[in-house]
Amino acid sequence: MFKFLRKKKNKKGFTLIELIIVIALLGVIAAIAVPRYGGVLEQSRVSSDAITLEMVEKAAELYNFQNPDSTRTSITISELHTNGYIDSATINGQSSGNTSKSPSITVSGANITVTWTE
Repeated sequence: MFKFLRKKKNKKGFTLIELIIVIALLGVIAAIAVPRYGGVLEQSRVSSDAITLEMVEKAAELYNFQNPDSTRTSITISELHTNGYIDSATINGQSSGNTSKSPSITVSGANITVTWTE
């Protein structure tokens, strides 16, 4: 009888059933986590785009205030960059995987409107 117990004690490792259960649990966790992760990424891109538009709008307002011109109807990103109002001459949108979007700045008197254009 002691031989039988010794043999059983020396067996190490997992059974096939235990491995299948662990793999199934990992699959369930992955099925829940992956879609949530994708949603978080898209939301962060949308938030990034909104903050970028706000930054460009504030830079355009400051530029328009410091350089008044009653005939101006638009301001370009390169104009803001050249005059030191923004750091980069290229600003692209990130949401929906479309990085070809760029801000369009329209001036109407003291009102500045910034929108994404493709």
